[in-house]
Amino acid sequence: MDDHLKQLLLLGREHYQKREFDKAEYLLKQVVQQTDRFADVFDMLGVIAHAHGDFAQAELHFEKAVG
Repeated sequence: MDDHLKQLLLLGREHYQKREFDKAEYLLKQVVQQTDRFADVFDMLGVIAHAHGDFAQAELHFEKAVG
């Protein structure tokens, strides 16, 4: 994994833990554009989508997390 991806992942997880969902979502979406190997990223994106009331998108993210 390159350093840029590591930084995106680290910052995205930090913002998520602080419940700064808009900042986290922006960073985590960049991560999944580069790789689909982090189930926790899809889980976080599912939680964020659910918090925004986008249940269909949340379901898609959760399916990717467990798939």
